[in-house]
Amino acid sequence: MPWRATRFGFFAVTCGFVLGCLSFATAPKSVFPAISLARVEVFVDAGDLMPEQVRTDVADPLEAAFASIPGVRATRAYADQGKLEIELDFEPRGDVREDLHEVQATIAEVRDRLPVDHVTTLIEGPNMEPVVSYALRTRSVSQAELRKLVEGALVPVFTGTPGLARVTVFGGPRVAFDVDLDPAKLRAIGSSAREVADAIAVAARPVAAGTIVRGRERLLIVPPEGPGDFGSLAALEIPNQRRPGNVALSSLGIVRVRDESTTEQASFDAIHAVMLNAYPEASADVVGLKREVERRLPVLLRALPRDTDVSPAWDQTRLIVASQDGLRAEMVAGASIALGIIYLFLRNRALTHDAAAILA
Repeated sequence: MPWRATRFGFFAVTCGFVLGCLSFATAPKSVFPAISLARVEVFVDAGDLMPEQVRTDVADPLEAAFASIPGVRATRAYADQGKLEIELDFEPRGDVREDLHEVQATIAEVRDRLPVDHVTTLIEGPNMEPVVSYALRTRSVSQAELRKLVEGALVPVFTGTPGLARVTVFGGPRVAFDVDLDPAKLRAIGSSAREVADAIAVAARPVAAGTIVRGRERLLIVPPEGPGDFGSLAALEIPNQRRPGNVALSSLGIVRVRDESTTEQASFDAIHAVMLNAYPEASADVVGLKREVERRLPVLLRALPRDTDVSPAWDQTRLIVASQDGLRAEMVAGASIALGIIYLFLRNRALTHDAAAILA
């Protein structure tokens, strides 16, 4: 066979192989198209406040503060018990990342005056459903205690996860602490119930725990800090107004732990569970995000009881992976047909073998 024909055969096979690889590499990695909306969402955790209190004490001050941000076209707020979601629409010609930073700066200015535990801000994309959800169950502690352990471990485990917009925890009551103060003991140290409540509020005030860096974005992480357990609350020091020094809160009355009234509940296979949901940022590689979340799950489990069972409850990437598997099968079938055509027309086993080696 002429060397020119051989070179042309090699060239054709190599071009087909390269084009096939490029097609597979650029295949979609998300269910939705890579677009960015001019919208920023704010999610607020306001403890156990009733919906009307959330509206008046949290939503109204935030909306008034957001009104001063340049480029805001519309604001919508949705209040539930202990929850608030605010949507801010901006001018589409602006940079939505700069809009996000403006929103975060505005929240930081008014946060100390709001009765909130946690605030999350993100740019809304076409995919607002969780990429993956897990059901966590255990028999060694209550559902409320399991939820508390999960929430306390989220920040160190998932901080810096590429493509992750937010992680939410759903299901079960929260752990609450009751403090019954003895009036006589309060008088003995020259204090009052209001001063004790203020001391607890100061100790429980959220503080910045670091940042999450996502590309050009740097998001502030503000988790609820101590006192987060019975021991730290009971040992909380209250100033003694009658003599130098402090006294432990437990010496002024009775400190009890209990489960709050359940406002949200979840179960998996008919067993009460705590649901862990991972949401992607706009244009994220959701397949890669799911793998990274799975890689970090064992770190989360170290902070939970030994008998904690983790079961996948939802996986958005199944359709994408199935599509990529189908594409891979089509590529193999196409390569087989190409090899057959090369051998049929050129009748050269050596060239066909070399082409097969390239495709492999």
